[in-house]
Amino acid sequence: MKPAALVLENGATFSGVGFGAPVEAIGEVVFNTSITGYQEIATDPSYCGQMVVMTASHIGNVGQNRQDDEASPACRGLIVREISPSVSNWRSEGSLSELLASHGIPGLAEIDTRRLTRILRDEGAMRGAITPDRDFEAVLARVRRAPVMTGLDLVPQVTCAAPYAFTEASWTAPDQMRVPPSAAPRPLRVVATILASSVPSCSNSSALGLWLRSCPRRPPPARYCGASHTAFFFPMGPATRRRLPMPSTPCAS
Repeated sequence: MKPAALVLENGATFSGVGFGAPVEAIGEVVFNTSITGYQEIATDPSYCGQMVVMTASHIGNVGQNRQDDEASPACRGLIVREISPSVSNWRSEGSLSELLASHGIPGLAEIDTRRLTRILRDEGAMRGAITPDRDFEAVLARVRRAPVMTGLDLVPQVTCAAPYAFTEASWTAPDQMRVPPSAAPRPLRVVATILASSVPSCSNSSALGLWLRSCPRRPPPARYCGASHTAFFFPMGPATRRRLPMPSTPCAS
């Protein structure tokens, strides 16, 4: 691992070592207090445009595998206190660093994440850059020129391209592995507008006996609906949604 740093828009800097892709990335820095589930967080499409600070101190020890992906990684970066130097899990298909590198996403380790979390808690989420560049003044200038997240429409980056019926099985206990969707009739037919839908959300709904059809945000989901559909499902999407046109409006009728 090579030297890298985090530069925040308030001028604070954190020097550490990089993992994942050795590139510079700029995004909104936020924190997550989960003790487990780092792969699900890194692949959660609702983190599109953001860099996630993990408050748990040791990350990456069980590696990663394709079955646990929420979606294709869309975050801008991952920041941890310590990245595990080894992987130990029978389901692992590689390391967290390899997952991030394969999608061009940088990571930063060996920094004081407690101090960083306090800054974000007290001052709020802010723009920042994970960078190998040691010219922090130049990096800070790039960070301050970057767009803020408020009102930024990132949904097109994570929505699906075309409608499809979701039939993927969900993973359960080791002795059962993947459980196929039930073949029984499904009285509840749900249309999911993909603001940032994750595979587990859809597969769990399928396992409960719901017929689930995923569709992009545009055209309005009402276009895909007929009398046979029972409900709409709007997963949480990325960025601040207060200033974005909400998809429920064209569905009110």
